[in-house]
Amino acid sequence: MAIYENLYFAPSGRHWKKIGIKKKAGILVPLFSVHSLQSAGTGDFFDLKLLVDLCVKTKSTILQILPLNYAGFDNCPYNAISSFAIDPVYISISNFSYRGKTFSQHTIKSLQSHYLSGRDNRCDYRVRDEKLKLLRWIFEDNFDEVCSDSEFFHFTKLTQYWLDDFAIYQVLKKLHNGAAWCQWEKPFAQNSTEKIDKIMFSYKNEILFHKWVQFICYNQLCEAKEYAKEKNVFLMGDLPVLPSRDSADVWSK
Repeated sequence: MAIYENLYFAPSGRHWKKIGIKKKAGILVPLFSVHSLQSAGTGDFFDLKLLVDLCVKTKSTILQILPLNYAGFDNCPYNAISSFAIDPVYISISNFSYRGKTFSQHTIKSLQSHYLSGRDNRCDYRVRDEKLKLLRWIFEDNFDEVCSDSEFFHFTKLTQYWLDDFAIYQVLKKLHNGAAWCQWEKPFAQNSTEKIDKIMFSYKNEILFHKWVQFICYNQLCEAKEYAKEKNVFLMGDLPVLPSRDSADVWSK
């Protein structure tokens, strides 16, 4: 123990003081593969709570999950289109709530029946698009409330250093039929200020939608994190080793 106490004086010492230096054991899982009766297609943020409960039952104190970054065309968590954005495939529709707005049981059951979790032991990433359609309905139906949501705009200010570029990148990617940014029209590929300003004006609501989706992802993940904290389970993440070439990070730089 005396040897490990030297960690307290390392550059990362404040973090070691926070988690302690006792030996710990835990569980490592990819969230997309953990399905429950309430999820659809893949595991979601609500399933994180179930995993925390499993940790408690097995006396594990660490729950490590593979990267939750917004995956690219191959749905690989290590080939993300952003080093910061969370993949909306993990949003829990059955436990969704925004300013009192929820989805009906009919909508939830319909989603689950079309994207049955665990069917053939495979994940169905097509559910991402279906979740985004449902979220867009909430966003558009409650647009005025979104625009007056102080918590949401506080989130956008805190994350502006990456969120602005990511939201614009998503719009441009859709306009170019999902092609990699290096295949876009030259002014867009080179991030021309004049062209980007026009996109920001013409697609301001679409850009706002992508930011709002990240806000929903963040809130649901934070809720799961707080649940883990209450149960004395450390929630440990993972990150891609390097940014993908076709990512908002590389495009914006």
